[in-house]
Amino acid sequence: MGETFLDGDHKLEIEVKDATAQADTKGIMLYKVDANSDGVFLENARFNIYIWNKEQNKYIIVHHPDNGGTDFTTDSNGMIVLDSTTMDENQFAYNTAYYIVEIESPDGYYLGPEPYYFYIVNENTAQYPSCIPQGFNGHALTS
Repeated sequence: MGETFLDGDHKLEIEVKDATAQADTKGIMLYKVDANSDGVFLENARFNIYIWNKEQNKYIIVHHPDNGGTDFTTDSNGMIVLDSTTMDENQFAYNTAYYIVEIESPDGYYLGPEPYYFYIVNENTAQYPSCIPQGFNGHALTS
């Protein structure tokens, strides 16, 4: 499925979606899954997503383009789709650092204690320059 982050009683899986044969990024699918039962996808986990802003030299929170809110909630399939419909165009880019932090866990589960840091790799750094902070040691996701 993609990258997996296991912590205690729950698991976070992240998958990069491709839009075309050229592997342009269309979006990321984030899944909240019970760590003890791979088939149990968890609805109503709420997350905030942050993007590295090179000019401000800090992470800034991502706002949903439809409602301006900052919460992203897993659906009945335990999934959040991060793409041009759920993030502003300037908040979704290759070679850019992000982190996801759970802010509310589903009923009966503990809150994930650690943020998940990542970026989507694209080797064409001339077209997609690096926007990753110094000392970054998050996950490199490939499509």
